[in-house]
Amino acid sequence: MKVGQDFGDMNFAVADNKKFAGMINSELNGAAWSFDKPKVVIFDDADKKYIMEEEFSTDGKSLRAFIEKFNAGEVEAWIKSEDVPAEQGALKKVKRIFLPFFEHLSFRLLAKTGTTSS
Repeated sequence: MKVGQDFGDMNFAVADNKKFAGMINSELNGAAWSFDKPKVVIFDDADKKYIMEEEFSTDGKSLRAFIEKFNAGEVEAWIKSEDVPAEQGALKKVKRIFLPFFEHLSFRLLAKTGTTSS
């Protein structure tokens, strides 16, 4: 992985999709993936996952572009969650909290109260 040499602050690994099928399918929606080309996922220090949507290219350009976007904060973390329903109906109480909204709400509450999460 020659591209990896240019990003010394990151660790790179290659994994067999059959040996890691459990994690790929349960945590990364891997059942929907096509494995005709390698898949790239970045795990950050908080264990958030960032999946490269672009097709992997053997010349390293797509990997380099993905890492540069990640380092610039331009890649959104993949969150295992159901889609927000288009219509909620007349619910009188919350039955499900969707993670992107929950994280947004949590950060707003922490900022408002002046507390920190740990």
